[in-house]
Amino acid sequence: MSDDTRSTPRQLEELARLRPELADTAMLLRDMYLTLEQRRPRYDTTFVDAYPPGHFHSPLPSRDEVAAVAHRAFDVPEGANPLGGVDLREREQLKLYAALVPFYAAMPFKDQPTEGLRYHFANDFFAHTDAFVLYAMMRHFRPRRIVEAGSGFSSCVMLDTDERFLDGATRFTFVEPYPERLLTHIRPEDRTRCTIVTDFAQNVALETYTSLEAGDVLFIDSSHVAKIGSDVLHFVFDVFPALQPGVIIHIHDIFYPFEYPCSWYAQGRAWNEAYLLRAFLQYNSAFEVLFFNSYMTTRHGDMFEKHTPLCMRNTGGSLWLRRMA
Repeated sequence: MSDDTRSTPRQLEELARLRPELADTAMLLRDMYLTLEQRRPRYDTTFVDAYPPGHFHSPLPSRDEVAAVAHRAFDVPEGANPLGGVDLREREQLKLYAALVPFYAAMPFKDQPTEGLRYHFANDFFAHTDAFVLYAMMRHFRPRRIVEAGSGFSSCVMLDTDERFLDGATRFTFVEPYPERLLTHIRPEDRTRCTIVTDFAQNVALETYTSLEAGDVLFIDSSHVAKIGSDVLHFVFDVFPALQPGVIIHIHDIFYPFEYPCSWYAQGRAWNEAYLLRAFLQYNSAFEVLFFNSYMTTRHGDMFEKHTPLCMRNTGGSLWLRRMA
């Protein structure tokens, strides 16, 4: 990396130091810059040139294709369940929510950075509902180990929850090929008590995941793209079948009804992880839906507004599963 290439990240780091109120934005821009610089030599237009977005051989949709299905893809009729073959276990989700609600009052997180806490709500990555459910799930299930693939603000929720409510008993492994955001927000002592693996999730030894036991958590915030060699395919094809019964799985940026926000397509984010997961869960009795944040806040918004009102400020995109057999 040239001196000119290094100067921009350094300038952004200096901005974050001098202007704390801009720190999150500055570090996000730095992370994006470093990621693009590291990946730029590998970009190849061969596939786009051969089959442009919208071509029937291209996995990338055109804007016209998105617009043509928007009325049924993004607008779910109230009371309808368009997910044939997927058991959402709504009654069991409601029971679990009732068990999580008592933890709400003691949730320590604030909107802005607060002394003594790593996490705060004012971020664009892991906000209110996702943070509350993760915090409450940890207090409810008390996992001995958590392996997280894709780290950052969610890691801060975990570390704060473990420190304040679980006596520091949880063992963490963070798998993150670009750890800049994680390292910015955690404390120096966290680096010694946690295992941080700076590699892609699909390159990590399978035993890292398969050694998890019942009640432990595999927490995934992936590339969100199912393609040859991707982490998404590795988890679904290799890791999930090898997990022990009782292991809890979290997957981020999954929204009901397994569709992405229309605005994301306008931004060029043609992700496909949600479609693969929906197909994976159809008629699949080996994995159960434990909690689906977007589904529950969509179906039971009044209940969330009454018992956990902060959740309605950002309804989240976390899907929680459990390996059954």
